[in-house]
Parts: sequence; structure tokens; C-alpha cells
Amino acid sequence: DLCQEVIPPINIDSFKAWFSRPWFHRVWTVQEFALAATPSFVCGDKSVPVDDVKYAWVVYGTSPPSMRVAGPSPVLTEEPIPMTPTPENVARRRDLMRRENEWHARLMSLHELIFMDPLTPLTSIRKRRQMLDDGSGPGSSLFEVLKSLMKSRRACMQPKDWIYGLLALPNDVKKLGIVPDYRLSNETVYSRFTRKAIENRNLEILRYSTYPKSYRSNYPSWVPDWASRPQPSTFDYADDSQIRLRPGEPGLLFNASGDTKASVTNVS
Repeated sequence: DLCQEVIPPINIDSFKAWFSRPWFHRVWTVQEFALAATPSFVCGDKSVPVDDVKYAWVVYGTSPPSMRVAGPSPVLTEEPIPMTPTPENVARRRDLMRRENEWHARLMSLHELIFMDPLTPLTSIRKRRQMLDDGSGPGSSLFEVLKSLMKSRRACMQPKDWIYGLLALPNDVKKLGIVPDYRLSNETVYSRFTRKAIENRNLEILRYSTYPKSYRSNYPSWVPDWASRPQPSTFDYADDSQIRLRPGEPGLLFNASGDTKASVTNVS
């Protein structure tokens, strides 16, 4: 009860309506958000600092579901209803099931809201870019930026803008040698980026060269189709050396190559 007084139940419909606005689903707005000096969200005549929204979302995202949907399940709090099939007991049981169904509907809406979460990738990308700028961290590669956005619902009119629309953010643009050229086909832009990433010994990118690819595309089998927001072909943590599956062991589920470094040879 005290927690619910401090943190009122989330208004799921309002959050869903806000996160459904086009701004949260455009690729180009990622740079706009990550590079702003002091960003604020403005909606109508209301304005709120980004950090306030971020911390509020963290609180709601980690609080118990019962708190976020205005209390626990009615079945858990209702006084037991006698099994005797009197008109009063039948009416009570029907009312209880109606309220239980409404509670479950709110809970499912909450899960949908958390799943569509477009805010966490934005704040993560912004934080890593700030660390790159102030020298406190390495920042993110273009592949890492793309990877963090693959579960979002972002899109762009030009598929090649999944590359060009994010070039102000990563730490490896010079190494990749990418120069925006809209005369190039989507297949060429994606293939050149993938080839450069592999030449820079990033083999993880191949995990995203999954099917289906975009309709009527001619992408090579080894090239991820970023416009279709591909998901990795193996577990996200399978190649994450920062995660420990057991004490003292790296988070590699399978590592046949051991400490061998990737060596890439172009074959014509």
C-alpha cells in the first residue's frame, strides 16, 4: 500500500498512446535524441526533461506487475465465495470473474507496453555516445548501434538510412569508410557495410544475416537486411564475454575457435 501511494499505478493507455507516436518509430530521430545537449520531450503544451522520463520508466519497468496495474489479482484478495449455488454466490462469482478478466487484460496491455519499449535503446545509445565524447568509455560501433535497435519498431522510407541515418553515433565510421551516396542500391550499401565489418574482424554480424529478408530484395545470403530488423540466429548472450554463465567462466555457449583471432580473405 505504501509503495502504491509513492508510485501510483501506471496509466497504460497513455503510455501506449505516447510510445505509438511517429517520433518513436523513425530511424532519424535516434541521432536527434542521442546528440542533443539537454533533450526534453515536448507533447502539445507539455514538456518534461528526458532524464525524468527515463527514471520514471525504470521505476515502472522494474516494479511488481500488481503495482503497475492497480493492485493484485482480485482472485487473491477476494473473500472466499461459498460453493453453495445460491443466487447471491453465483452473482458474486460472476462479478469476480469479470474483474479478474479485466485485471488480466490490463496486465497483458502492460506486457505489450514493456515489449514495445522504444525508450531504453535510445537512452543506452545516448549514454554510450556521451561516454565516447568525454573519454570515459569506448562508445558503440555502428553494428552495436544497429543491434540495439533491432527489437524496436523503427523504420525509414529509404532502407539505406538504417546505415546513413545513424552515422553520427558510432565510433568506427572512419574505419568503415562509409560516405552517404543515395545513388547506390540498398543491396550495395548493406553489402559494403557488412564486408567492412567482417574485414574489421566482426564475425558476430553474420548472426543477423537471417531470413526472411525484405520483399524483392537481392541481398547476398551473408548480408543482414537491417530494414527487416533481423533477430540473431543464436542466443543474444552466446558470444558475450562480459557475461558469466558460471563463476569464473566467460559467457560463451560454444567457442570452438578458442582464442584464435578472425582472419578474413577476399576471394574473387
